[in-house]
Amino acid sequence: MSLATDTYTTAMLLKAAVAGAIAIAAAGTIESLAAQSAAAPRARLADPQQLSTAERERVERAIAVSTQRYDEWLGPSRAVEPRPLNLNRPVWMSPSSMRLESQVAFALARERFAPTADSGLTRRLVDGIAWHLQSRVVEELFDLAEHQPGHHAVDAGMFGDHVRWGFPTQVVPRTGLDERGTPDTRHAAAAVATLERVVGWPALAGALRVLIEERPTPSRPEDVTRILEAALGVPLDWFVAALDPGFSVNYRLASVDVQPINCGEPRCYRTVIAVARDGGALFSAQGSPANRLAIAIAFNDGATSALAWSGNEAERSFEVESLAPPIAVNLDPLRVAQLDDDPLDQRWRSAVFPHARPLKSLAAWVVWLQHAALTYNILL
Repeated sequence: MSLATDTYTTAMLLKAAVAGAIAIAAAGTIESLAAQSAAAPRARLADPQQLSTAERERVERAIAVSTQRYDEWLGPSRAVEPRPLNLNRPVWMSPSSMRLESQVAFALARERFAPTADSGLTRRLVDGIAWHLQSRVVEELFDLAEHQPGHHAVDAGMFGDHVRWGFPTQVVPRTGLDERGTPDTRHAAAAVATLERVVGWPALAGALRVLIEERPTPSRPEDVTRILEAALGVPLDWFVAALDPGFSVNYRLASVDVQPINCGEPRCYRTVIAVARDGGALFSAQGSPANRLAIAIAFNDGATSALAWSGNEAERSFEVESLAPPIAVNLDPLRVAQLDDDPLDQRWRSAVFPHARPLKSLAAWVVWLQHAALTYNILL
């Protein structure tokens, strides 16, 4: 036998041995994880009889998906025995409203942070974190239930909120048109969503895991803030202020002025963009330059440009010179400032698209028809 053949045979034997060892280790790991999952306590309904068989299946799926995702993001649960879930069930509700799934995901997330929630600011923070986490879980559950990408349905309450009707929507912001939580919880969740847009989801999930694993469990607001700041590496004074239910902010385009100028070419344009802030400020003055509001500009020749604004000044003006006139200016196009009270004043266009007028008229008629049907259907 040649040396090359002998070397090849030895290599194949080593490869087979390594593959066998990996297979044995993987099997042992899978068996260990299965044993841990079987031993881990599962949440349960306090009164299963209040739900139909289909609704109990939805709840069980929500428990399974929520537990799996929270274990991935936050680590295994430390609860010895989860508290029974008490769900608020309307007289009737469409499955697409995701009312049950939302309550399950929120309750399980809230339980992970229960030791941290002492009072005041800390309780608002925990409620906001739990509501933000449930929004990520419900997004997945919505896809499983409706077989289409999206997050939730536009949920309308009728007959004194005893009947909930959901209109499935396509891809929408997690915090958009969401009335299932209390106003204070939704406000805190919007603050958490803004923080995620600033630092990114992986960094935020890692910081939340650090917060849960901290021993002794922090309960004072200053301790929680210190832990999050150390984990994220950014100052969070603005975030703490934004958690207050009375906090409000509105970033807006104050004006866009376009003037032709002589620049040696056939014609150039000078654009002065004025931005303004009403109410409180998001982002820290000492923060990273990346933590800024973007200003996106689209020009008539297809070119684009971007500016950055810290958002801390009450007013500021930007001046841009270009060969083509701008046709659109968007402040915060990625919706980083989820707490903004009025995002509709952040867009400017040089002219309204002609096809927008009939679409607006059609939308107004559809809304009127819906209200008329809901109002007079009792007579039919």
